[in-house]
Amino acid sequence: MENQVNVGDQNNQQIGQNPVSQPVQIPEKSKINFWMISTIALVITLFGFLVWFSFNKVSNKAASNQSSQLPTPSISVSTEPVSLKTINLNTTIIDDSITELYFSENTGVYSAKNEGLVKKLNSLDGNITNILFLPGKKDLLVVTENPEIQKEIFDQATNKMIPVIDPHTAYWILKGGSQKIEKFPYTLSEPLPLRDIEEMTKFERISTKENLSGGADILLDKLDGSTPIKIGVLSEKPLERQTCEIGDNCKEKYFPSFFIPSFDENYLLSRSPRGGGLGEPAVVVSKDGSKVYKIDFYWYVSAAAWIDNNKLLAQDQKGAKIFTFNNDGTFGTTNIKTVIGDQFNQQTLSPNKKYIGVITYNPNYEVSLFDVNTFQKKSVETIKAGSTDPNFIRIVGWSSDSNKMLYVVGDEAKIYDLKANKTDVVASLKNGAPDWVKVNRMSFAQNIFEIR
Repeated sequence: MENQVNVGDQNNQQIGQNPVSQPVQIPEKSKINFWMISTIALVITLFGFLVWFSFNKVSNKAASNQSSQLPTPSISVSTEPVSLKTINLNTTIIDDSITELYFSENTGVYSAKNEGLVKKLNSLDGNITNILFLPGKKDLLVVTENPEIQKEIFDQATNKMIPVIDPHTAYWILKGGSQKIEKFPYTLSEPLPLRDIEEMTKFERISTKENLSGGADILLDKLDGSTPIKIGVLSEKPLERQTCEIGDNCKEKYFPSFFIPSFDENYLLSRSPRGGGLGEPAVVVSKDGSKVYKIDFYWYVSAAAWIDNNKLLAQDQKGAKIFTFNNDGTFGTTNIKTVIGDQFNQQTLSPNKKYIGVITYNPNYEVSLFDVNTFQKKSVETIKAGSTDPNFIRIVGWSSDSNKMLYVVGDEAKIYDLKANKTDVVASLKNGAPDWVKVNRMSFAQNIFEIR
């Protein structure tokens, strides 16, 4: 945002002019008058400069603070029952001392545990648009749409300065999921996509950048504002795509743009393109780029997630399989007869890496669990097709002990208890919810709830 400081007009006084009606000049007197007048002019000039400098410094500081500093959130910690306007919580579901439910409503961040006792952790300026635990479930990322900030730009049509609105997305970290909050140091030109974090095994981003030698450097970005570091090199383009239907030169080779790393980051899966791709091939490479594993998997109506340091669970139109990678550049494939489902990712894998939550859309909508060791699939809930928008069915995540899975169906957030083998409604939208909740129901389905 541009800082604009108006310091006002400066009036320059003309001083040191000779009187109009003077007798014949006397040299000594002229000399004295000249130095006296010059001295006075110099003093006035210095005084004026000091006044201008002081005013300009104060104005710049005030404008800079107003435009660049995000409002400091007010810590509001309370163990008293909280009256919520839009969310209705069931206070009898969370029946253990381990599971914690986190959620946001308007500008507040809350937690609930132990018979549903709700605690307000923090209040921030601007509506909270997204909350999610970073990989490892230690820190909670909170995304806010800050109050619209007004600035002025020059309008050529009217030849005037006109006010505009400059919305600002801010990122905050709740340390350890507690009430201690700090500004997220990483600056982004666009909001951090939820999908990026869903695919991470660590809160890091691994990408490629072509170098002058015709290869591509593999870069690790720790997302802390520091410069990405080089961890490997790809000497050849490992992927190939169709660029036209007919002709001898209808295929081109290319480098992957981003990777989904395994838990120890020794193996990197090329990420699907943003649009989902049309038969875009996937490839796995070693961390240093020296080994390329050309797996039989395509990013199209597909899903994949790392289930161990060297094991990848994947399903595309050809079926489900587990790839196991070896350090010598070889890999094995285990075909799975069970149809896993349509949607799963790293976030839906339980912390003990035993189960992965899956959503299926045909013939009915279904939330289920897939055992990655026995290849058995267990239905959690079946939703009649057409009874709710499938976009509002979402697996949010797992409790840290892997005993409870949180998911959302329509306007209800639910917890499936593996030990008790039952599902309970944790929260729902109240009748008469504000327009921003009604219009942006996707926020409720995707971004309001988390579990630890």
